[in-house]
Amino acid sequence: TNLFEGVLKGHAGLRAPEDAVLAKKKQDFGQQSREIPKILQEKLARWSRINSNDSENIPIGLIIAWGSLLCAGNSKVHTVAVITFASARVGHTVAYAHGLMPWRGAVHLIAVGSMYCMGINGLLAVWRR
Repeated sequence: TNLFEGVLKGHAGLRAPEDAVLAKKKQDFGQQSREIPKILQEKLARWSRINSNDSENIPIGLIIAWGSLLCAGNSKVHTVAVITFASARVGHTVAYAHGLMPWRGAVHLIAVGSMYCMGINGLLAVWRR
């Protein structure tokens, strides 16, 4: 997702000046006033929000997954929950990129549910000892 946002910034001229070689367009961090096409502005805003959302949700999901793994809970539950979390986060990115709101919300809830599942699995393992 960061790569795609970087490409969009290159098309809009919002990257560092030395990146002009790669983007084949003048780059100035967006300091010069220029007309950026509306569709490019919308894509850039959408991918910026996707990156922000990933930065907020993926680290806590990984921390919960690693913590649950260290607690040695039910391995099948853990495996299913981690795969579900990863798949839901990919689905969230795809749905967000294409503006599919009901699906974006649904896969977000699935990802959050799988984080709860991992956390509860880890807590149950600790309480059983």
